[in-house]
Amino acid sequence: MCLLWLKHFTSKQNVMQKRKLGYTDEYVAAIGLGCMGMSKVYGPSDDAESIKTIHRALDLGGTFLDTADVYGLGHNEELVGKAIKGRRNEVFLATKMDNKDFAKTGVLLVLNFSCRAMSLPLSF
Repeated sequence: MCLLWLKHFTSKQNVMQKRKLGYTDEYVAAIGLGCMGMSKVYGPSDDAESIKTIHRALDLGGTFLDTADVYGLGHNEELVGKAIKGRRNEVFLATKMDNKDFAKTGVLLVLNFSCRAMSLPLSF
């Protein structure tokens, strides 16, 4: 992970490279931080250490965090919400949902749950 992370810094400025996100006008860090392992998915987890990891990623120019409502049964999104409190404008969040929730009402319910878990306003 460390070598991959370092590879995406520009050599002269020590700044994380950015990539355009699809057809939007948004730019995100060349690599993201997957947060699933921070919620007991692979074994015991430590919230304080996980929050420090997210803060360090942001400090190094990381802007893309990946989470999902099923990681730790909502714990992961709550953890990410705590970690980005006061730094929300630095972060582009990605979350996912189970494909059984693809009906419009299911998507809105899961999105609402995710936003509440991360203490974010629901807006379109």
